[in-house]
Amino acid sequence: MPKLNKVENTIEKCPSCQQQMVCKYTIGDTEHPPKLQWQNDKGESHYLPPTTDAKGKTIFACRGYTTEAKPPTNLSVPASSTVTDLSKFKTEFVSKSEEDFWYGIVAKACEYTILAQKKIGEYPEIQNPALKGLVTKVAFKVLERIKDADKTG
Repeated sequence: MPKLNKVENTIEKCPSCQQQMVCKYTIGDTEHPPKLQWQNDKGESHYLPPTTDAKGKTIFACRGYTTEAKPPTNLSVPASSTVTDLSKFKTEFVSKSEEDFWYGIVAKACEYTILAQKKIGEYPEIQNPALKGLVTKVAFKVLERIKDADKTG
């Protein structure tokens, strides 16, 4: 895939999916300064974070098109299953303790996200979904730092 030059407000077509994208600055936060990023018309990143396949190959994909990023074939979730009914998952490569640990992390992240979204709802000026996600991420990072300080302090 050819690399496109990032110049603010440049409009290009994605070489993979041919969708239009605009080069804009990200909002940034205390840990990450604003940077130029290819975005869709909703202000979301056009490109997904890189992933690694089972063979260790890094896959770069965009929101509009993926050739290799497919859902794992070793998981099956029946349409009638609920979050509490985890017995229907097939986890051939994950130990029971790893699975329990993972579900605990996901459950806690969901709780924090729900709390953050309730609080963000009190601020009507925050409408952009990316900004809502950023606020949630920053709040979670602060919480992690407080917990780490409590453990060491």
